[in-house]
Amino acid sequence: MSRLLINEGPVKIIPSLATKIGLNEAVVLQQIHYWLGISKLKRSTRNLANLILRTFD
Repeated sequence: MSRLLINEGPVKIIPSLATKIGLNEAVVLQQIHYWLGISKLKRSTRNLANLILRTFD
């Protein structure tokens, strides 16, 4: 990959939120929201895997 391209995903910013609370604050808040969503997804996936395993026992 070229040194000019960044191998990172884009950060989604809600313009109205950035206008109300500031750009940096909106970035932090969106990142926290993303992390919480990932945490919930991992938890629900783990619960589903446990349910499937118990079903086969």
